[in-house]
Amino acid sequence: MEMLRALATRLHKLGADGLYLHDLQWPHGEREYHILRELSDPEIYERKTKLYAASQQNDGADSRLPPRALPATLIEGHPLVVPLQVDDRLTSARADGALVSGHLGIRIIQTCPRDELRFSFNGVPTTPTKVEHFYGGLVPYAAVRAGFQERINTHYWFYFDLSPDQLIEGDNRVEVEMTSRFTDIEDDRVVYQAELELRYDEPAVPRAGQM
Repeated sequence: MEMLRALATRLHKLGADGLYLHDLQWPHGEREYHILRELSDPEIYERKTKLYAASQQNDGADSRLPPRALPATLIEGHPLVVPLQVDDRLTSARADGALVSGHLGIRIIQTCPRDELRFSFNGVPTTPTKVEHFYGGLVPYAAVRAGFQERINTHYWFYFDLSPDQLIEGDNRVEVEMTSRFTDIEDDRVVYQAELELRYDEPAVPRAGQM
């Protein structure tokens, strides 16, 4: 839902009159009707949590599409800049105290703890508040049919907590630099995903009849 809100916000900013949600499961259930109700009016989701993600270039993508920033290989000593566009009206949200925080996630494949990495967000150095490690393996057949790779490489997710004042309406700059590479591992270190979650001060949602 968070990514759909971000997509809808971007499309409305570009001048779209609405969204064509052709891939909703049929028959519709509670989830599908919730999506249709919420995305029917931009004011409903304007100040709700959203997830913006950097565009990825998949194998076999249409050559007429503009180039995507990711995936991108890290080269020792050469900073990599990934743009992350935010289309929320952050200035007014900050002024009203509605914007609570930002949370950045960066996925890097085939890196290891012996690599030395440096991160910054909009020019300000930042340190991960959490790091998660995942071993690689095969992916479901449906994902392969959709054009994704047959295997997921071993990777790390680096997570960062950001204050509202660090976020920019428009292009945000995520910078990753491998300052030292552990040479015993020969595989390329690749920045594969970057995503930014915006969290707002939202009312509590009842669950199973309770708050």
